[in-house]
Amino acid sequence: MLTSISRRTRIIIVDGIAGGASAAASARRLGESAHIVFECGSHAGFANCGLP
Repeated sequence: MLTSISRRTRIIIVDGIAGGASAAASARRLGESAHIVFECGSHAGFANCGLP
């Protein structure tokens, strides 16, 4: 389990539903200066629970 992320870390998140949002939030908590790229297409994805 990661406890911190170095300053020069780049993170690309591919999953655009709940897992991707959770990964982005966790990455931000571990490293405020990490460069996080979270791409969303023109259509919103929905998880099985129905939440965007």
